[in-house]
Amino acid sequence: MRLAVRETVRVTDPRKDWLSVSEVAEITGFSRKTVFEWMAEGHLPFMQVKPGGPRRIRADALDEFLARYEDRA
Repeated sequence: MRLAVRETVRVTDPRKDWLSVSEVAEITGFSRKTVFEWMAEGHLPFMQVKPGGPRRIRADALDEFLARYEDRA
């Protein structure tokens, strides 16, 4: 997979451990649909409390994801 993030963004607020799909989309500059695809393909780990409930992404998992793929862009 090739990922071209507009700019490197790190989530630095230690009080914000979990991010919504919308927040990840905003941080990366990609659509919510793309974020859902990353999760479905196993590229971006997430947590879902109950089936059909909102998905949450750990801030540090997003940082790792961005670091892993930004070098390939």
